[in-house]
Amino acid sequence: MATGATLPPNELLDRVRLMYEIFSQVIKHPQIYNALSTEKKRELSTGINKAYGQAEAFLVEYLSVIDAEKKGRSVMTQLHADVTVGKSDEMFAKSIECKSVTAPTKSDVNTQLEKAFSQLGGDTGHTPRDGDVRVAEIHINSRDNPWPAPGGAYTRYRETVSIPALCEYAVKEVNAQLQKAASLVKWLMGQTYQPGQQVGRLGKLGSYTNLQQQPQVNPRSTRLIAVTPPTLQTAGTVDKVRCVTVKIRYKPPYLISTNFYDVVEVGELVLQAYRSIQHGKLIVEVVKFKELHLNVATNQSYVEIRQI
Repeated sequence: MATGATLPPNELLDRVRLMYEIFSQVIKHPQIYNALSTEKKRELSTGINKAYGQAEAFLVEYLSVIDAEKKGRSVMTQLHADVTVGKSDEMFAKSIECKSVTAPTKSDVNTQLEKAFSQLGGDTGHTPRDGDVRVAEIHINSRDNPWPAPGGAYTRYRETVSIPALCEYAVKEVNAQLQKAASLVKWLMGQTYQPGQQVGRLGKLGSYTNLQQQPQVNPRSTRLIAVTPPTLQTAGTVDKVRCVTVKIRYKPPYLISTNFYDVVEVGELVLQAYRSIQHGKLIVEVVKFKELHLNVATNQSYVEIRQI
């Protein structure tokens, strides 16, 4: 087979099936598994975990494409980023680098953040368009990984963390990884503002019209915008702001608090980095998180999206 060639889908499916059969037979057979040395067990665990992590990374990308298509937006893959949504002049245009973490420690997530920031800065072949929000979407597929809190180890489970502490930790970790991403920070700091503009978020406007005067409504959007208020002589305008969004999705969710009546978990945490209009410095802040509530007494659950 030539170097760089890919297998056809039917052969790939055969190999997936064979991998399952081989690994499952070894793991399920006590005499075989128990006879393995500690090093061999570690190699087996590492190999399976890497394959699982790659599968989850493909799933993140797939879900991003499906989500955009459901909203009727154009999608490109593997051009400007893993997934690019919208035309460059559209308000919701964004380029997404998709990552998945199945390992248990905080540092594993930071490694993927560092890689995503390098890609979003154009250091590795992909170069997002200037008008795109640049998104690092990371799915943490581990019950043990406490990111952004310290620690983490297999079978240890996460410790309960309050929302204020979780947000404080997250800002610190994202800031630290951005400091390693010179190209991305240079792009962020290249943002210019016009006199009189104010920075806000699209969802808080309620609605706006695009260049074709079509109404756009997305009350949950945290898209950063620079608003020029209307005057007696001119209409107000809405312009894009250069922004890096970090979207963390926890699978399973992150336990925040529990008592006899209510269990509260976080399923998603969203941060943004951008150049401040007031003092020109780089700002990193948590802008939204998804709370999952379960009433223990009634076994009823509901989801609450909290914007900050």
